[in-house]
This record gives sequence, C-alpha cells and structure tokens, in this order.
Amino acid sequence: MQSKGEVTGLSRRNYLDWMRGLAVLIMIEAHVVDAWTRMSDRGGIGFRNAIILGGFGAPLFLFLAGVAVVLAAESRQQRFGSPERAAAATRRRGWEIFGLSFLFRLQAYLLSPGATLW
Repeated sequence: MQSKGEVTGLSRRNYLDWMRGLAVLIMIEAHVVDAWTRMSDRGGIGFRNAIILGGFGAPLFLFLAGVAVVLAAESRQQRFGSPERAAAATRRRGWEIFGLSFLFRLQAYLLSPGATLW
C-alpha cells in the first residue's frame, strides 16, 4: 500500500531532500541571526560562527542544483536513448531557466522599482 505522498514508478533520492532541508535551515539561520542580532552583540565569537555557517547555504543550493542537472540529464538520456538529444533537452531547459530569471528580475523591478525612482 502506498503512502499519501509516494510517487509510483519513480525512485526518490532522500539524501537530496535532506540536503535541501539542511540548506533551507542554514539560509533561515543566516537571515534570522543577521536581522535579529543587536549591533552590540555582533562582535562576539557566536555571531562570527553563525555568519560563517550562514555562508554555506547558497553554495549548498548551487551544489544541489548541479546534482539535479546531472540526474535530469541522465534521466533524459535514458528516455530519449541518445546522448545528443538528452544534451539538447538539458541545454533548452537551462536557457529556459536563464530567461525566466531575467523575467522575474524585470517583474520585481516593475513592481518595486526602488527608492531612487520615487
């Protein structure tokens, strides 16, 4: 019997989910410590260590994105049966994400252009 969140026919890589969760917690820690620490407490070793730990969040997300690209490319190669077609599909997806990032940035600018334009 399947559990509610289980996907049929697909194998989950639980270690990736755990690493994503860890990266999210590190990012939350970095933002919370930076925002909620008084200026007088920022000179301590605890704050320094928290900031160092917080610096690992973004590289961890980038590492996981790279792992996801490799796993997706491997899956596409098995599906298409050709490394060339799989590579083309992976490149197409990369360009799509790249283009969407500029659209999201444009949207953010249009919705909140900043204090210099007001």
